[in-house]
Amino acid sequence: MVLDVEIREYTDNDWESIKLLILESKYYGPSVLKSEKKRIEFYEEVPENGRTYVALVPKEPLENENIEQKESQEQKKVVAYMVTNFFGRAIFLLSVVVAKEYQQRGIGKKFVQVAKDFGEADPQYNILRGFADDRNLGIHTFLLKQGFKTCGYINHDLNFNHSTIHYVFHLREGKEESDILISA
Repeated sequence: MVLDVEIREYTDNDWESIKLLILESKYYGPSVLKSEKKRIEFYEEVPENGRTYVALVPKEPLENENIEQKESQEQKKVVAYMVTNFFGRAIFLLSVVVAKEYQQRGIGKKFVQVAKDFGEADPQYNILRGFADDRNLGIHTFLLKQGFKTCGYINHDLNFNHSTIHYVFHLREGKEESDILISA
């Protein structure tokens, strides 16, 4: 099902919705609320270092609402967010969280397209970088479907008991392999 999705930059009013997305996420949860809030606030204060985007879809009116209540409520709700970081010649996709009921409906693809468009419009950026924990097969599949290529692997030895696979997407044709090896 194709959704009517609007992608826009984050505003402070979006935090409560993002907080719920984090709490309901299979891979995030309460332990990252504070750090994710700080990350988002940092990029709001220093947008040249990164951006946060939200995905909105039309709200479905509740059955027991009268017409005046329906008209007075916001018409869209936040169902996903993405945090990006700009480092060197790369745009890093740090967080991409989509509400469970909206996954596999094209929202992640739209987020990646926003990052690609942003990078292609600025000659400073050559590549997009993505990361995926080895425990989340869906993220790996998603990044590969978006045209990313694997470019690295980190085995965490600090009691994390997992590894991270790194992905790259070239924004411009003909880039050298050395562009892939930008350290995180």
